[in-house]
Amino acid sequence: MWKNQYSPIRESGDSQESKETPSSSPPSETNDSSSGESTEKGKAMGYSAQQWTVFLVISVATLSAAFSICLFPPFYPKIAEDKGATASIYGFIIGTNCLTSFLITPFIGNHLNLIGVRFAFVSGMLISGVCCALSGFLEFFPPGASFIGVSIAIRVVHAIGNSACVVSTFTYSAVEFPDSVARIF
Repeated sequence: MWKNQYSPIRESGDSQESKETPSSSPPSETNDSSSGESTEKGKAMGYSAQQWTVFLVISVATLSAAFSICLFPPFYPKIAEDKGATASIYGFIIGTNCLTSFLITPFIGNHLNLIGVRFAFVSGMLISGVCCALSGFLEFFPPGASFIGVSIAIRVVHAIGNSACVVSTFTYSAVEFPDSVARIF
């Protein structure tokens, strides 16, 4: 579908106007007015339908990633206290996500060409979702070191998946909207 991992969607599906309009004359100077009208109807505010789709997917992914991180802290302290963890221990476990993201995001960003933008996005969303679901099963673990270890492992893996997702959405935004990156962010 993609020619390379940094050129999503736009290169694989060139727009109608680039195929029908000669490169020497602008679309308004063509004799066939029906092709110009159909491409203008598909665009709203200067973006193609394909760009709106990418924007919608990126927005939902970013919002989901933020929600999945924010759902853990309100519920975890009660479960951790029931399992015998102190406030400093569960505070460390909650903060593990931010620390891991801080450390792993530059690595993912530097190696995104090896990882692949699509793979980072899809696997990041999948990993985040699985870890969010696994967080709901923490109440069934026995108190003590196993509960704390599993809690830390879930938060670390969740942070890695979330970092991959967020880095890939930034790349998608920059590639798909090269003229309006700031507006999209």
